[in-house]
Amino acid sequence: MVYLDAESDDSIWSATCFVIRKGYRRHGVITSLAEAAVVYER
Repeated sequence: MVYLDAESDDSIWSATCFVIRKGYRRHGVITSLAEAAVVYER
């Protein structure tokens, strides 16, 4: 098993939580946010 040290490796990142207001759910908001996060980190 390989363990990665996230504190010393800038290539490791995570998005732990997206909170979407009730009226905006099921409109692709999460998909857009997740895609934008990946583009930003690349």
